[in-house]
Amino acid sequence: MRSDSFFPPADGLGEAAWQAASRPGGYAWWYVDASDGEYALSAIFFAGSVFSPTYAKRVRGGGADSGLAHPAVNLAIYKLGKPGKPGKLGKPRQIAWVMNEHPAASLCREPAGLRIGASRLSRQADGEVQIELDEQTTRFFAVPGVRVRGRMILEAGGPAEVGPIRLSREGAAEQHHWQPLSIGCRARVELTLGQVPLRFEGRAYHDGNYGTGRLESTFSRWGWAHGGAEGVEKPAVVLYRTCFSDGGGRSVALRREGGRMSLQAAEETAGGPGFTDGPGDFLWMPVPASFQAHGQTCERLPGALLDTPFYARFPVRFPDAPKKDDSFGGPSQALTGFGEYLDLRRFRSRGIQFLLRYKTRRVE
Repeated sequence: MRSDSFFPPADGLGEAAWQAASRPGGYAWWYVDASDGEYALSAIFFAGSVFSPTYAKRVRGGGADSGLAHPAVNLAIYKLGKPGKPGKLGKPRQIAWVMNEHPAASLCREPAGLRIGASRLSRQADGEVQIELDEQTTRFFAVPGVRVRGRMILEAGGPAEVGPIRLSREGAAEQHHWQPLSIGCRARVELTLGQVPLRFEGRAYHDGNYGTGRLESTFSRWGWAHGGAEGVEKPAVVLYRTCFSDGGGRSVALRREGGRMSLQAAEETAGGPGFTDGPGDFLWMPVPASFQAHGQTCERLPGALLDTPFYARFPVRFPDAPKKDDSFGGPSQALTGFGEYLDLRRFRSRGIQFLLRYKTRRVE
């Protein structure tokens, strides 16, 4: 199934995402992460920040705010430490954080993408994705820090024939869709943190999401992870497991092997295979040690990239996934990558909503 929900050739971003973001409580976001094994970063452009305490409060109060009124840019940069054995990551340390909510007027749909303030994401005619960043970092208590400037370039290529994939219950009033745009390609990162340059080349992942209502109204929690080797023809895997607020959930496994894509997705009743508890490196909440979907397992590796009361990010490995080739550690080396665990039962808490204000900066 081919979809142009995010990047049709004609206008750069598809109508499905923008229509969702234009509804009260709706949103769309475009996500990229990249790593060379020593550094890692993630960047998100929001047309409707699903983690905005202001947006959440206005929707709870019956307001008709849409995602177009609450654009935001998020960026997290980590120093992983020098890698040891092939496929092993160093201990993570966050070196920059941006969570900037911009005025509604700063969101602009462009012929090849979108702009939020001075930051921009666009896809070129040849399929290359360019991200320009110009944001002040967000320190605790929402104090502005040093400015991050620069760009990321993602090579052309990706699974244009896959998606969008529904993650919410079939027939539900509020729907959430995920669109894989490139589940593994090569990226070049050229940033400056204040006066300090950050340059690397490595593997990148790129996707988009859009929905017509609040995440916490639809889901109780979810796990998501991806891993693979660098390059659009290399092995890669993405797993999703969502749990609905009223029980049951959906699972998705997307694989690329030998340049070919395979997709499995199913709606499940409560009690099916899912998250496995285990010890962790997280202060704020228990984070599952692994989760499964369609015969594939995602195992959390030691080290917390992001540790919050409702959201965690961490390195992962996929022991059951297609293996890397000889140029990436040998055929016996399992794929590695990054994952997240989101607990929306915790996110609903007014206390957590209050704390979010200390890590979010409103740009006037």
